[in-house]
Amino acid sequence: MFSAHAIGHPKFDLFFPSNNLLVQWKSNYKYLGYIVCTNLGWGKFILHMETKIRKCVSLNRRLTLFNAFVLPIFSWIFPIFPLFTSIQQMHLSHFYFYCLRRVLFRLDINSEIFSFCLDAPSLEDRCFNYWNKFLICLADNADGTALLGLTKTLHLLVCIIINA
Repeated sequence: MFSAHAIGHPKFDLFFPSNNLLVQWKSNYKYLGYIVCTNLGWGKFILHMETKIRKCVSLNRRLTLFNAFVLPIFSWIFPIFPLFTSIQQMHLSHFYFYCLRRVLFRLDINSEIFSFCLDAPSLEDRCFNYWNKFLICLADNADGTALLGLTKTLHLLVCIIINA
């Protein structure tokens, strides 16, 4: 989605003479729980979240514990899921089902069959429900109403194109 690409650090230094402070450039930083990189990509954030999720999955081997401890970590991904590339979205969806299958000791079953048998929503379904609730709450004001109408129209167009 982003086309800007920062190559390396800027060619200047920030120096505050009042307290002799030189600001060091960083390749990434954490802001409100999200890792922001100089190239505006989400790769480091996804790796960070996968590491946190793997730690929780290795400790929790029950579905109720998965819903209580692992799913909230996945929920950090919901607001920015549309910003990911399609490859990153497919990778996260596969990783979500892999974690769910691992918790239930069913690594031998395919993700689609597992989802059907368990009747569990996919990561895309959870993200869609998150955005749906968000847009409905936004619909209480004028800007939100316009945005909600636009997204419903886009959703209908996507459904028509897929079914055609």
